[in-house]
Amino acid sequence: MRELAAQAACTRHRVLCALERWQEAGALADDAEAYAGSLGSGTGKALAAAARYARAFQRLHDGDADGARVMLREVAAAGFESGSPVGERVALDALLLQGHLERQADRPTEALAVFRGAAERLRASRSPEADGLAAMAEVNAGHCLLALGRELDARHAYERALARGRSSGAHSGRAAAANAALNLSSLLADEAPVARRRELCRIAIGLGRSSGTPLGTACADNAERALANLDRPEGRD
Repeated sequence: MRELAAQAACTRHRVLCALERWQEAGALADDAEAYAGSLGSGTGKALAAAARYARAFQRLHDGDADGARVMLREVAAAGFESGSPVGERVALDALLLQGHLERQADRPTEALAVFRGAAERLRASRSPEADGLAAMAEVNAGHCLLALGRELDARHAYERALARGRSSGAHSGRAAAANAALNLSSLLADEAPVARRRELCRIAIGLGRSSGTPLGTACADNAERALANLDRPEGRD
């Protein structure tokens, strides 16, 4: 019953954030972490990590991105150490958010290490959820590699993201795969046949539209424009 109460508190925090009731959400996150931390089971430890994730998210909302990054590293460690599937999922979410914050802080090397760590954790996992998370980790690793000028490595990361995202069926995974396909089409401009680049644009459009996400929609829009440019006379084989 205590574990259910801790889980309900974490879920309620997400609801309060969605309602933009940030003050209530912050107070609840503090209480939830203290309460969940008193549970000794693996699930209890996982819920304590989830509550700390809520506090990290609260710090991010309050403008303390540096503090949020530190807490997210702690969340990931605690989640993986819990030995619980719930804790592992919380840890992976923490890694993905930490990686995004590293990218926003213009720290591509640090972000790449985080995304690669998440992808490695998911390499042997095969499920719709795992494939979606892996696709997100790989596509963001590709973005970091591009920022570091490592285009060939970025291409390989995008190819892995496309493969995992297409097989996931998850909305976020399909959006990540669409993003990967769009970037691949651009990276292959100087070496792949135009037919292959058209195919990648069509894949990005299909995956992006079917994802039902803002990112997927934006990728599909960009892919449609790229496809139109490729279909002009000067862009044909």
